[in-house]
Amino acid sequence: MTLSNYWQKALDKVYFAFQKIETTEGNVYAYEALLRGYKEAGFQTIDHVFDLAYEEGVLNVLDYHLRIKALKAYKTIAKPATTKLFYNIDNRIFNTSYAEPLCMQSTIESLGLQAQEICFELSEKHDFGSLPDLHQRLKSYKQQNINIAIDDFGMGVSGMKFLYEVEPGYLKIDRFFIEGINSNEKKQHLVMGLVILSKSFGFKVIAEGIESELEYKTCKSLGCHLLQGYYLHKPQCFEEHTLRGLEQKAI
Repeated sequence: MTLSNYWQKALDKVYFAFQKIETTEGNVYAYEALLRGYKEAGFQTIDHVFDLAYEEGVLNVLDYHLRIKALKAYKTIAKPATTKLFYNIDNRIFNTSYAEPLCMQSTIESLGLQAQEICFELSEKHDFGSLPDLHQRLKSYKQQNINIAIDDFGMGVSGMKFLYEVEPGYLKIDRFFIEGINSNEKKQHLVMGLVILSKSFGFKVIAEGIESELEYKTCKSLGCHLLQGYYLHKPQCFEEHTLRGLEQKAI
């Protein structure tokens, strides 16, 4: 699980900001970990970090170290015990020859956290293809009480098939369907349909990317269980080693 000097230096420079996910009552339900400091580490975008790691065959190792970094930073946040951490996983880790440690639960608990506090977000940004290990990996996460969410739903390559196969606990609707939803009946019907579907499949719907009061009120009226976006909260940094004027400030 070691990294080269290049990647270790990059790991030392990046950090995590956290964006709150609210209930419809306005209470904090969870925090999503968002990577920051990537430009200082020499990368143009967040995607550039993971694309290069994938090309060099170190994506699994880098992601594992980033998870630990996010977990440690999350632990420093003063929060209720029921709060969760949402962490984005690059789905290409399931398409590499190096298998990550399956016992994430013991790693999480060694940091003084509980596995049920953690939710791994999966997106379809990169094609899963036919990955025989995917279902076993997801089954392992669930057996360890780690939650699973589908991110950016509605913009992927397999859509409903992916939802059917993954059986997530959370479904995050892509920002495209939230933007201007207050004045777009088609988007309202699509989101309402997912809320209705959630009752049968047992997942919670998260409206992400809310940037206006009207979007917020519309998503709430449509029955979305959880809400996220700049209108509610901008990402904040809480890590001690990133004090540089950023602690608890929106970034």
